[in-house]
Amino acid sequence: HVEIEDEELSVQDDPLWHNASAKELNNCTIQYLESMKLNPTTKLKAKDKVTNLLLVILPFLAPPILLFALIFVKIPLSTFNSLTGRERFDLQKAAYHVKFALGFCALFSVSVYWDAFHDFDVATPPTQERITWSTGNPIGSFSGWQLVAYAFATMPTTEGTLKKSVLRVFGTLIGGFSAWAAIQATGDNKIGFVAWLTVTTFGAAYLSVDKGEDAERSRMKGSSPDFGYAGFYIVLTQAVICMEFLIGIKDGNELVASRIISNLTGIVAASIMAVIPPCVRGGDPKWTQLLLIEAKMAMKESIEALLKSDFDAVAAIKKRFSKTADSLRSDANYMLQDAKRLTVFVIFRVDSRLEKTLIEAGTTSSFLSLTLDRACELAKEGQFTLTEEDRKEFELVLAHVQSGNQFVKPEVNLGWKSSVGVVSNLLRVVQRRLVEHAAVLEDIRSGTVSQVVDEKEEEVAEVFEKISVTGDDQVENENGNGVVVGEIWC
Repeated sequence: HVEIEDEELSVQDDPLWHNASAKELNNCTIQYLESMKLNPTTKLKAKDKVTNLLLVILPFLAPPILLFALIFVKIPLSTFNSLTGRERFDLQKAAYHVKFALGFCALFSVSVYWDAFHDFDVATPPTQERITWSTGNPIGSFSGWQLVAYAFATMPTTEGTLKKSVLRVFGTLIGGFSAWAAIQATGDNKIGFVAWLTVTTFGAAYLSVDKGEDAERSRMKGSSPDFGYAGFYIVLTQAVICMEFLIGIKDGNELVASRIISNLTGIVAASIMAVIPPCVRGGDPKWTQLLLIEAKMAMKESIEALLKSDFDAVAAIKKRFSKTADSLRSDANYMLQDAKRLTVFVIFRVDSRLEKTLIEAGTTSSFLSLTLDRACELAKEGQFTLTEEDRKEFELVLAHVQSGNQFVKPEVNLGWKSSVGVVSNLLRVVQRRLVEHAAVLEDIRSGTVSQVVDEKEEEVAEVFEKISVTGDDQVENENGNGVVVGEIWC
């Protein structure tokens, strides 16, 4: 303990009150140390003891307090959001979480209570030239690495778990072999280990980034989201084995063998639990379909509110839909990216159309929000007054939203001249896009390979040409599927 004089704590400019805080900490520290003596010169009251104790130890308790807050508040809340699908309960996600917990508890119980597994050891006495398998001390040679491997191999989706398991097996085997080779080549030479790990880590990192056309993806995100985990586990496995060998925990062969066996045990357990139904498939169109359902519901409710001229309800619907749509889109994209890694994997491949459809569905939902915003702005400006023709148009749009069918040529065409006509035509564009997205998702679900020709792009180009020649903004397509200009404007 070094006493700090008050003069040393004083500063001329103290905008953050460091001076007062330092004095208080200094005084309570001195009192605390004084009270810890066998024969203290001053007696502190119980209240002062507690106050001084808290002031002294609180800075050191802050990290564990934050950790407990993370464990008991943030993680359960995040888990609850994941279980409920952000605002709705989803049985598949709930069952997937329960499966993970059951698998972890089962593996933990095996590790603790099954003596044959708990006491399993790989002994390599110096007199032996080969690894021999035996049971006995030291107890628990796996050191819980099977639990770590199980937890890290488990991903939010079945596809992601199986593919990451493959990458982790590859990384564990290569990393274990590299560590064994380092031990054989360098012995306990620390400089040799540094040189070995430097070269091999560079090689693993280089192999973990995308090349060619996908190089930009790795430049932005580091390792490849497709196969980057393999290099990560090569580096991790060899580094941990080498450090434990230098510390002297076990023999080199024993460390390599036990680490590989324990990791493979956890990886196999994670893979088994992932394929046990019910499964959460990131490549399932269901997650994108939830976004379309939400958009269709918001569109239906907003049109009904517009027909009643209840613009406060429209604003509330738009606010709720924007928040929910962002959450659903984020969830669907997160699971899709998890499922689509390791594209060379022969099973559990994700249909390439799904990502494009998710992006387009997100664009459509954002455009719906903008359209509802526009309707509310027009209402505030007093420009949203429904005539009899307006009502027919909105009722027609509502009928198609409820039926889920493509639009036929409308009986009433308000065009793009009137403000109300703009809103109804934009909603018609949204409806047509929702139907198209749903059709693609149904093809993906059924495994149908659609022979899609870029007819719409040709049609849009043709309309642009007509507009540029005639200057007419009321051009319709030949099939009578509504005003194409609306989609071009979109």
